[in-house]
Amino acid sequence: MVNAELITVEQAQKVDVSKIYCFFQTDIGQKIIHGKEVLREFKFSILEDASLYYDNVSNERILLQGVVDCAIVEDNGIVVIDFKTDYITEQNFSEKVSQYSLQIKTYAKALSEIFELPVRESYIYFFHTGQFVPIH
Repeated sequence: MVNAELITVEQAQKVDVSKIYCFFQTDIGQKIIHGKEVLREFKFSILEDASLYYDNVSNERILLQGVVDCAIVEDNGIVVIDFKTDYITEQNFSEKVSQYSLQIKTYAKALSEIFELPVRESYIYFFHTGQFVPIH
């Protein structure tokens, strides 16, 4: 990436390559490597029922926009992965999962509507711990 001038030498020195390697050794990492249709940084915009996100609102629509880090589109459904680089501890784990859950659920709903396929799995992947957290 440095040779392609996508990142600087200084940025490259801050990357923990072992964490990236470990990610790609997982089942999902292998699906990304070998997947037929892998979406990266997928931008979307959809109109959504505002009452799903705001109390005391009815018959209103809102425009939701986002960027899905990664999704694997397969014949039988979609797998959504959102990458996080937060510092995770036992003490803040639940808080971080809760903080990001609505975001992942929104991404899953949007992709399901756009591709007209069910979302089979949704995950937050914390690079700090090397952990996939399923979001339902």
